[in-house]
This record gives sequence, structure tokens and C-alpha cells, in this order.
Amino acid sequence: VGADAPGKQELDPLILKQAVVVVDDMDQAIHAGELNVPVKAGAFNKEMVKANLGQILMGGKSGRSSVRDITVFDSTGVAIEDIAVAKWLYQRASNLGTFLSLPLVE
Repeated sequence: VGADAPGKQELDPLILKQAVVVVDDMDQAIHAGELNVPVKAGAFNKEMVKANLGQILMGGKSGRSSVRDITVFDSTGVAIEDIAVAKWLYQRASNLGTFLSLPLVE
């Protein structure tokens, strides 16, 4: 779910105001993520974001504190996420012996 370009949005700003909002990258979320339209309209601001994903993973901030909380994760995509998944997939395939190595350049 979520917008992927400036000027696009899918969620009503009221949902964002009631939710625990977490982003992967604040600048990207405000520029082209789900937050871009509500921020430009003055209906939401970056101070309303609870944390970024790194802060939660490192234990610096918590995510939601109750099962009743609504959580919105605005994932605009950053390269480190792709690299982490690729590394995990490679290691898993290596451990299972189920991968085929292909040359990138011939």
C-alpha cells in the first residue's frame, strides 16, 4: 500500500494521524511516499512520524505499544533493504545447494 510518486496518495490523512507511522527514509517518504500529499497540504508533519525503521531495529525507538495500535509503514525503498534481502536469499540458496551461478558479464 502507498504512494510511489509526488502527488499520489492512498490513505486518508485521518488514518495517518491515528496511526503509529514508521518510515524507512523520512526524506523519501515526504517527497514521494504516502506522506507527501498530507505534508504538502499541512494535514501531517514529520514530527508525527514515530520512528524510522533503523531506529526500531536498533532498539532506539519502539514501534507500536499495543495490539490495538494501527501501524502504517511508509516503505519507499532504500538500497540497503534490497541488499539485505539479496544477501539472505543468496545465503539460503547456498545452504540448500539450490542456486545457479550465472556470469554478469561475458
